[in-house]
Amino acid sequence: MAEARKAALVVKNEKLVGIFGFKDMMSRAIAKELPLHLTQVSTVMTPNPESVSPDTTVLEALQIMHDNKFLTLPVCESNGK
Repeated sequence: MAEARKAALVVKNEKLVGIFGFKDMMSRAIAKELPLHLTQVSTVMTPNPESVSPDTTVLEALQIMHDNKFLTLPVCESNGK
């Protein structure tokens, strides 16, 4: 995850409920020296992340990412799936 700066989407009942990425890992787990073998992703992930629809243009997505300082922006259908 660290080298490629990838993120994992957290899905429950086929609906996006969170995202766990490099920033979450570093600022919410590593920096706080949490025991990684005991810490659940749900406690350090970004809950209810903003997402865009497949119809969003690349420029619009980039603007959202820039304005909100997102490293990752999930693409979901209108019902959150």
